[in-house]
Amino acid sequence: MRMLIAAIEQARHVKGGDIAGALEAVRIDDGGTPAYYRQWDHQMLRKTLVLKVKDKITDPWDWLDVVATAPGNSAQLDALYGTPQEIGCRMEPR
Repeated sequence: MRMLIAAIEQARHVKGGDIAGALEAVRIDDGGTPAYYRQWDHQMLRKTLVLKVKDKITDPWDWLDVVATAPGNSAQLDALYGTPQEIGCRMEPR
């Protein structure tokens, strides 16, 4: 939702094509790693959390622990989601 709001603000329109173009340029902070849409396939790239249920749950809203994040750094983010050759999907330029 944050990405969509940021794209609408950047596009200054609610037309689909303008928003799609803005989504290709918007980057938001996602806990120290950028989250963004890749231009060539419109895949949203963001870190993935590996979670574990806590051994003892004392709060109904706090029952997961973050065990790890993947990738370990933002430089590896694009590689995690695959290359154009591996994916085989290509969005036509606007």
